[in-house]
Amino acid sequence: MIQQKKLRKKLETKDPEQIAVDSGARYLNGDIRLKLFNRELKISPDEFAVEPLSGEVEDHLKVLILNYLSFTENPAGSDEWVGFREIPHGEFYSENFKKNTELKLTRTFQSKKSEFEAVSAELGGEEIDMGDSGYAFRVLPKIRLALVFWSGGDEFQDKINFLFEKTAIDCLTTEGISILGKEFCKRFIEKAKGEI
Repeated sequence: MIQQKKLRKKLETKDPEQIAVDSGARYLNGDIRLKLFNRELKISPDEFAVEPLSGEVEDHLKVLILNYLSFTENPAGSDEWVGFREIPHGEFYSENFKKNTELKLTRTFQSKKSEFEAVSAELGGEEIDMGDSGYAFRVLPKIRLALVFWSGGDEFQDKINFLFEKTAIDCLTTEGISILGKEFCKRFIEKAKGEI
């Protein structure tokens, strides 16, 4: 809650229309409209309250959105991919991140490449030329992440790598990038299980 207040104070000093332009969001009827995982959210510039058009948004995702909006002039993507470990300070949290993303995905989709591809397509993934099967996903207007499936063949296990566009570090804090990745991973697995 304290973090939300801090971010709101920072945003209150900026022009809402400019915030929308810089973050790749839309400015509509006095509100900022932003898509997170293809779900549209409304942010009122009066209090910078984050509201979904339907359902609910968890507090940690509200902080994530305010964090994203508070970065000035979020750059466009670069098509240059990095692992979480290569993000500033990422090496300190990389084991935790790997455990909650890559290892979970690898266990879920072991020997299930076609299922991995089907879920990727259902979530709007765009094929990229990496590994044995790779997909990029636009999770925020100016941030994409990628999942790369590597087939182990007869001798090794399959493995899935989790990557971020390098410009993500100019759009979110390291903590924000970690939350974004873990949340996407959770949704990807839920989609595979038919839970969403």
